[in-house]
Amino acid sequence: MQNSRDIPKAHLEMWPSARRTERRFPATVFGETTLTVHHSESLVVLGKSGSGKSTLLGILGGLFDTHGWARWTGSDAYESVALMAQNASLLPWFSVADNVTIGSRLRGEIIDTIRCDDLLRKVGLFDVRDALPETLSGGMQQRAALARSLYEDADLLLLDEPYSSLDAITRRQMQALTRQATSQRTLVLVTHDPDEAWLMGDRIIVLEGSPARFTEFDKSESLELLWQRVLQPVATCTG
Repeated sequence: MQNSRDIPKAHLEMWPSARRTERRFPATVFGETTLTVHHSESLVVLGKSGSGKSTLLGILGGLFDTHGWARWTGSDAYESVALMAQNASLLPWFSVADNVTIGSRLRGEIIDTIRCDDLLRKVGLFDVRDALPETLSGGMQQRAALARSLYEDADLLLLDEPYSSLDAITRRQMQALTRQATSQRTLVLVTHDPDEAWLMGDRIIVLEGSPARFTEFDKSESLELLWQRVLQPVATCTG
């Protein structure tokens, strides 16, 4: 019997020639490449700063029109999508709790205060649930943004370096929380940290080259080899 994780649910294809024709996006970001996302997996995209990781999540989240140079098929398998950007983007006039539940508020749904409070306890912010974002440190704001993303309970969760402002201990705690909370959901996380990719990913995709392409790293190999892979000089592709 085929495992649900082995069933392709969505597929991304990019065509650099179409992008150059439109001239609506930097032609140096992605080369011709494909990416398949499977159901209920934790997929980590690993790449250096400026390699296109945030742009990739924007494509998967439908944040902008790709004007024909990228096609994201099968994405209708996900009824709901939540995106956590690098910037916490908390509304300054709302409390921490109100920011966590903003999705329900915008949709006119009943606020699940029990779920909200449970997440705030897990991210260590329950005691400041009524505080405004300006009173929080950068790490606290990032944890509030993570709680907001997890509160959505979306079928597809997109996380853009979600632990970058956290200390090592808190980072590990939030990583464990994310894995637990998304065990039955599809997670795509981007990072520049090989250790984080190794810990968080069922699959690891390396975004490398210029223009960038996706290549899968075999997790039967070692973490040391993954580090060696990303430490290689950036290769420039032509064509």
